[in-house]
Order: sequence, then C-alpha cells, then structure tokens
Amino acid sequence: MPGDGATIDIGVTKAVTAPFKIVAFLAIAFFVLVVGRLAIDMWALADHQDLLEAPESIMKRELARAAVSPDFMGPTLDRAVAWADFITEWFYRKPGLIQHLDDDQIGETERAVRRGVRSLDFAVSRALVGSQVVAIRAAILVSYLPWAGFLYALSLVDGIVQRWLRKYGGGRESSTLYHRAKYLQVILLTVATAAYLWWPGDIDATIIALVAPACAILVRIQAEFYKKYI
Repeated sequence: MPGDGATIDIGVTKAVTAPFKIVAFLAIAFFVLVVGRLAIDMWALADHQDLLEAPESIMKRELARAAVSPDFMGPTLDRAVAWADFITEWFYRKPGLIQHLDDDQIGETERAVRRGVRSLDFAVSRALVGSQVVAIRAAILVSYLPWAGFLYALSLVDGIVQRWLRKYGGGRESSTLYHRAKYLQVILLTVATAAYLWWPGDIDATIIALVAPACAILVRIQAEFYKKYI
C-alpha cells in the first residue's frame, strides 16, 4: 500500500530517536532537580538563616543513611560519595565557584569575578551542600529500586490475572479507573520524589516505604482495568 513506506519510515525514526529522547529527558530532569534545590536553599538563606543546620551535621546524617541503605549495583555509600563529588566538580569547582584566588595564571578580570563570588561564600557553600544532599538522596533512592520493582512486578501480575478473569467472566469495562490510576501514579511519583530530594530539612527514606506500595496498588488497578480487547 502507498502508506506502508511512510509508516515504516516513521517507525524507524522513532526507534532511532527514542534513546536520545530518553537521555534528554533524564538530563532535563537532573537539571531541574539541581536548580530546584538551589532555589530552595537560596529562599531559606533569605528568610531563615538563623534556623539553618550546620553543613557538617547535614552531610554526616545523609551519609550515615546511605551507609545503612540496601546495596544495589555496588555499595550505596560509595555511589552517594561519587555522585556528590560529581555535583561538586561539575557544578561548583569547574565553573570557578569554589576555586582559590591565588592562581597566578588567571587574568585580572577573572580574578575580580572570583572575588565577587567569594563575597558570597556563605550562600555558595549552602547551595553546594544542598546539591550534594540531592546527589546522596538520589543514590539512596536507587538502592531501593529492587524492592520497589518487586512490588511493581507482583502487583502487575495480580492485575493481569484479574483482567483475565474480568475478560472471560463478563466483567464490566472501566477506562476511567485505568486512566485515573495512571495519572495519579505519575503525580504521586513526581511529587514524592521531588519532595524527598528537595526537602531542605531532615527527612527519612521511609517515605519510599509509603509511596512504593501506593504506586504498586495503582499499577494493579491499571492492569486490572486495562481494556479487555486489544
């Protein structure tokens, strides 16, 4: 048919560009997380400087939680330290935010810029700690992926079985429940992840133990009420 060639071309184009879209989405999400945490830290600096916790105690607490988190694809503590070092290197040290002024190789203009930056040392240091906290908490989230994946798989299988029973038992169709479960799951995951990574105060990783089962239930509802005939 005349349209078959165009359909194949579109399919090939989507297959080729899909990995690049995924990488672009992850890069944008990473950028939004870091910038969002920076904005929160700056807001806290503006209004609640006297209530800010010491950076040393923040890092000790977060690293202690990483040390007791489940290991997945390597020790969680090592991954947390590596990701925090990456944030420090590429977002602060290389742009010159935490470099010293005693470098004889730089010009007067760059030296003046760095003096201006150093006048904001307190704000920069707080923003640095906030970014490192995002990296450590992200590493902790990764360590819980096997547990969350097991819940998802279990709920998905149960939902598929219920759909099969509904299909062959004359159960009612409900696309409304399917779509609401899908959208609610995306909203819940987005809000919970952002809250855990962005929260400037003390927050425990037990939020994962609350969100993962809730999302698993929504996955079961999705699978159960997926349309009977494809």
